Amino acid sequence: MGRKDKERSDHLHDFLVEEILAGGDDDDIDAAEIAEFRAVVASGKVALARRRLQMAKEAVLKDKQHRSNVTEVDKERARKRLSTIKTSANDDGASITLAARFGKDDMNDDVDGLLEDLAELERDRKDD
Repeated sequence: MGRKDKERSDHLHDFLVEEILAGGDDDDIDAAEIAEFRAVVASGKVALARRRLQMAKEAVLKDKQHRSNVTEVDKERARKRLSTIKTSANDDGASITLAARFGKDDMNDDVDGLLEDLAELERDRKDD
């Protein structure tokens, strides 16, 4: 801040302090003005909430479009990777298995979801 700016800032500060100290509490507050102020604030909150909702919807749509870019080739590559992961042993000598459903549900949907997730992770890793 230059010397002139500093002087101006000091003068403004002094003026504001004097105005605050000289002011009295004898000004009546109009209830209508308070109600109008509260309405404006409420309107602003609603507008902000709507904008945040719109941004969230756009983010969800973008995420859905990004996820739909997984191709069958990506899934096949992920299937091979998953097969490698399942058959290879870890440090303790135990291999990775999928949770059993005990015949209650079809695991194909779970495997397809897992393959899509794995393909997305591989794609995202290449993007980075």
